[in-house]
Amino acid sequence: MRKPPRRLDDANVIEWIALQKSNTETGKTTMHHDGKFIGKPKAFAICQYEEDPANFLVFYCNEEWQVLAAAGYESIQLAKNQVEKGFSNTLSNWLPYV
Repeated sequence: MRKPPRRLDDANVIEWIALQKSNTETGKTTMHHDGKFIGKPKAFAICQYEEDPANFLVFYCNEEWQVLAAAGYESIQLAKNQVEKGFSNTLSNWLPYV
């Protein structure tokens, strides 16, 4: 999977991860958007809006980097921990956006 564009939903991408076979769903979290269950995403991106630097968003994305859903956190580490709660073996696989 290619890396994401520099910006998703007008937010800057800070770090990203494309899920691999080793990143199995734990069943400990679910994501819904507009009342609909969001199935397994293909990738995640930790992003930040310039006008809201105190918050970090995890974007749940498909293979084309379309944002399916989002959740906000107070730090990058909290965001990564939440993704790890839902998908095993992700903590060490995040890539910085360069």
